[in-house]
Amino acid sequence: MLFLPQLIKLKPLAAIINKSGHGELLVLLGILIPFGGAWLFSSVGLKPDLGALILGILLSGHPKAKELSNAMLSFKDMFLVGFFLTIGLSGLPNLETLGISIIFIIALPIKVMLFYWLLTRFKLRARTGTLSSLNLANYSEFGLIVGAAGIANGWISSEWMVVFALALSISFIIASPLNIHAQALYTRWQKRLVVFESKKHLPEDEPIELGEAEVLVLGMGRTGTEVYNVMKNKYKQLVLGIDSSMSTIKNHLSDDLNVIHGDVTDIEFWQRVKPNSRIRLLILATSNHSTHMQVINGLEKMNQKIMVASLSRYSDEMEELKQAGVEVVFNLYAEAGLGYAEHIFQSFNQSVNNEK
Repeated sequence: MLFLPQLIKLKPLAAIINKSGHGELLVLLGILIPFGGAWLFSSVGLKPDLGALILGILLSGHPKAKELSNAMLSFKDMFLVGFFLTIGLSGLPNLETLGISIIFIIALPIKVMLFYWLLTRFKLRARTGTLSSLNLANYSEFGLIVGAAGIANGWISSEWMVVFALALSISFIIASPLNIHAQALYTRWQKRLVVFESKKHLPEDEPIELGEAEVLVLGMGRTGTEVYNVMKNKYKQLVLGIDSSMSTIKNHLSDDLNVIHGDVTDIEFWQRVKPNSRIRLLILATSNHSTHMQVINGLEKMNQKIMVASLSRYSDEMEELKQAGVEVVFNLYAEAGLGYAEHIFQSFNQSVNNEK
């Protein structure tokens, strides 16, 4: 047990992960690592699942940890389906279990209202509280895990697992359409919901000052950062980057980039922008098509007359953006190929000139 952190410190597993590539070997390694941790802890009389958990935590800081997590995601889904199947085989629903599960479903509106009240007490805005509350409306599948543990320890009877499964399934059926139309529901009930907001807001919810910026770049990832740099060479300090990730904002601020934190898909973002804004161009530089469409719809509702340029990955998305009024639409893959070819051409010309 005490020797394990030293093994990680010497990074033997990190070296193996680095050499595992990006395909099947990485997936195989993702299966072997938790089993290895479980065996190690079991051999010294500790719980094996604790060993798998600790080994995963120790490797979480590895550069390929996220890639490994994504590679193992399908296995997680498969095991989750298997878990649900075992629950389904544990018993069949009857009128009694259905009636008890309906009682749990009746409590859903109370749950949503309590979440909304709690979130607004923590100075979150009405929109954030509404979307978060609706997102938390359904019962969690972790309740089934707790229920399974209760049955295994003899705390509750197996019939309760059927009740939990029914309540969970029905809550998902109800919550799904609510989350799909959450933004529309908030827009409809906005005036009544804002009454419950706290008088004091969080710093990120204060009025937004865009300064002298004339160009906004939404999405400061790799593509957005390159767009920002090119536009900055043209407009100097009149370019402003916006991103919803605080970690991304902090990284760019350390590089002296002119960026702010904000969610442009939020219609209240534009309401919080000070009216003396000089914005002429909005560049949508994310890879999320639904985000782009939400921004465009938000601009239309706020009657913001701004020229919009957008990136897109597929031809049908490009057509939808054009129909929505986007003046300039670029295909992400085509533009990447164009930039790659231009880079090769410049390097080749330089090599030829050096030979001369």
